[in-house]
Amino acid sequence: MTQNGHSTRRIPASLRVLAQAARDWYDDWFNQFILNFLVTVSWMTIVLGPPMLFGFYEAAHEAVRRRSSGPGDLLRAAKRHFWVSWLWMLINVAAIVVVRVNMRFYWDLGRSWAVILATFFLFL
Repeated sequence: MTQNGHSTRRIPASLRVLAQAARDWYDDWFNQFILNFLVTVSWMTIVLGPPMLFGFYEAAHEAVRRRSSGPGDLLRAAKRHFWVSWLWMLINVAAIVVVRVNMRFYWDLGRSWAVILATFFLFL
């Protein structure tokens, strides 16, 4: 017991982290909604999709550090990461094409081991 007859129990660290996360979410939810909306709309143009997604990654990185990012920050980050984001997009498209061609090739062989291999490429 301490002053005034109240006990001094500390709140566990895990609950403090959850409480802080809830406060951070409450303070920034509308801003994150706007950024999500802008990224979603940017994918309709196809050209702006990857850069805006990279800009959103940067905004999320800033949110983890408890710094709020607005639409202007999102656009600056998208501009800064334009070419790198498209490079990553092309790498991902190439990987998807390779996996799809492999699946089709092995599936068309019709052998049991080929079907297993095609299924493996599906989950790759």
